[in-house]
Amino acid sequence: SPSNPHLHYVDENVLPVVQRLLHDGDPSVCSNALRAVANASHSINSTKTEHEGVDFVPVLKEKQVLRLLPTLTHLSTNPQWRLRRSAVEVVPALVKSTTSLKSRASIGSLAVSLLTDPVSEVRKSASFALCTASTMKKKKDDWLEYIVLPELNASVGVKDHRVRLVAVFMLRTLINKHVDEKVYLKDKGVNVCKFFDMTVKMKDDRLANVRLNVGKTLAECDWKGVLEEIKTEESERVKGEIKKCLKVMAKDADADVRYFSRVARGEV
Repeated sequence: SPSNPHLHYVDENVLPVVQRLLHDGDPSVCSNALRAVANASHSINSTKTEHEGVDFVPVLKEKQVLRLLPTLTHLSTNPQWRLRRSAVEVVPALVKSTTSLKSRASIGSLAVSLLTDPVSEVRKSASFALCTASTMKKKKDDWLEYIVLPELNASVGVKDHRVRLVAVFMLRTLINKHVDEKVYLKDKGVNVCKFFDMTVKMKDDRLANVRLNVGKTLAECDWKGVLEEIKTEESERVKGEIKKCLKVMAKDADADVRYFSRVARGEV
């Protein structure tokens, strides 16, 4: 618009070039263009304290993100898996550059469509993008509530073991993010308790690799310290469920599952 020459310049000059590059026949050109889109927004240091973190400054505006979305969606179906992975890796930057739930749902559908990709690296990137897209600074996290959790709930009990593995990976990513950013102190542990609860319910999965990753998820975080810091009736219940889970896993037929249960209990 005339009142904002920066936006007008991006609309008229930058976006058309980016879209042409995203359609380039050379995969390396497309990948670099996608990387440029992801880096179009950046974090800067502010006067906030260490616990408040940094501000995210979007360079692309919502309408510009929506202009790019059809091209990115097309790339997410590209026969070359590295391009599909690159396409989904920009999701967090796009989400943080938008405000409306409708726009975010459109972006989320790109990542969700790749959760069942035949290539494991693409599935992991899609699940990571979904789980790290939210800034988690608002009291109500619409992205988590309306985009991530419904997909996570739908993935836990499906027959396809690849999708169940994605569910465990999503839970591990969410738990680590909530613990690292101490989100559980802001929401009284409501979400992190939910994530722990969903994780332990997968301890009896028929696939050893899923059970192993349940143990690995619990081993990677200080679950006991986090739940004791929350100090609610629910956190005490969840702590008891985790202890039961690790006791069961300690007798698992798979040696790796038994190992991670020991690590999670602090025995290694």
